[in-house]
Amino acid sequence: MSRPLRGQERGYRRLTVGVSLVLLCAGLALAARDSYRVVELYNAQTSEAACREYNARRPATETPEECERVVPDDYLSRPFSRVFHVLMTVAMGTFLRENVFVFNVAGFMAAHILAVTAGFGLAVSLVLAAVPWVVFYSIRWIVRGFNGAP
Repeated sequence: MSRPLRGQERGYRRLTVGVSLVLLCAGLALAARDSYRVVELYNAQTSEAACREYNARRPATETPEECERVVPDDYLSRPFSRVFHVLMTVAMGTFLRENVFVFNVAGFMAAHILAVTAGFGLAVSLVLAAVPWVVFYSIRWIVRGFNGAP
C-alpha cells in the first residue's frame, strides 16, 4: 500500500508530469517531421516510376519524356534530427541494396523506411518522456534513504 504524498513531493511530481509531456510532444513532433520527409521520398519515387512507365508505353518514334532521377539522399539528407539521421542510415543500409532499387519495389522500400522511422520515432519519444520520471524516482529514493523513511 502506498503512502499519501506530502505537499512538496506532490509539487515535484506535477513538475515531472509537465516536463515529461513537453519532452513527449517534442519527440513526437520530430518523429512526424522526419516521417513526412520519408513520405516526400515515396511521392518522388512514385512520380519517377510513373514517368518511366509512361515512357515505356510510348511509341519508339516519339521522343521520351525526361524523367527526373530520384536520389534518396537528396530527400533524407535535409536537416533530420541526429537520432533519425543515424536511424535512417541504418534503414537505408538495411533496405537499399545495390541493383535492388528498381521501380516496381520502390514503394515497398519506402514503406519499410517509413515504418522504421515511425517506430524508432515513437521509441525515442517514449524514452525522452521517461527520463524525467527516472530522475524523479532516483532523487526520491536517495532523499528517502537519507531521511530514514521506509
